[in-house]
Amino acid sequence: MLFLFCLKEDIIYLNITNELHHLSIKRSIQVLRLNNFNSTCIKRRPSPDDKNNINEIMYWSNHRVMEWLRSIDLSEYAPNLRGSGVCGALIVRISILIIFNNS
Repeated sequence: MLFLFCLKEDIIYLNITNELHHLSIKRSIQVLRLNNFNSTCIKRRPSPDDKNNINEIMYWSNHRVMEWLRSIDLSEYAPNLRGSGVCGALIVRISILIIFNNS
């Protein structure tokens, strides 16, 4: 509970008003907590052995998401994500919410 309180207080202090940025920060911290705050778990660049499964997507940075869009011929959307904070953890979370809400 203290973690959630500190996060809200920090976001208010930093004047983060965009809900998407708030959700992205929250999901990114969650991923880092799962990895004992080891920042090397976040993938910025694609590797040759990437399988794009849900376990790997969770660790994608915003830049890696843009690279993925380029690789699947959706490069026209990549510039729109620059600075948006949309990371792999957020994509996984939104996908899960969509799946369970439609079930």
